[in-house]
Amino acid sequence: MKLLRSELETGFKEKLFDINASDLPDRGIRFFDHHIACTLTSSVVQFGYQVSGCLQAAVQYDCDRCLDCFDNHLDLPLKLWFTARQELSKNQGSEMILFPDEGDCIDISCELADLIILARPMKSLCSDECKGLCSLCGINLNRASCDCIPTPEDDRWEALKELKLD
Repeated sequence: MKLLRSELETGFKEKLFDINASDLPDRGIRFFDHHIACTLTSSVVQFGYQVSGCLQAAVQYDCDRCLDCFDNHLDLPLKLWFTARQELSKNQGSEMILFPDEGDCIDISCELADLIILARPMKSLCSDECKGLCSLCGINLNRASCDCIPTPEDDRWEALKELKLD
């Protein structure tokens, strides 16, 4: 997705950008409908430009318990700063994106893809009640039950359970 310098200089408020997911760099993200909506507002600031708003997308994750694919709707806040001053953009930990004065537009596709991939939860679950897979036969316990008999607990570690740390 490209933002024109002329639009950034005049500013815009709550402008809707429709993006096709295939226009983003591949980060291994699966999209439900390949449609991403960004509602953005821009303003001129002392060091360059600020763009803020929200990004909405429907992504697909694999459940970590049952391995089923499920859809998740993302509604992510977005705030970007652009500057032509190299010293501001090169500082470690800086959130500034270099936008040289010679450029007519800036592509923020990488930043959007990064934002989406960073929104992935540490543990993706299709639901809080997900039962997962049977550890013996592998059947999805959300869809069916199995007749597997759990193996007795390994008692080699019982002595360690008795230890208390002070």
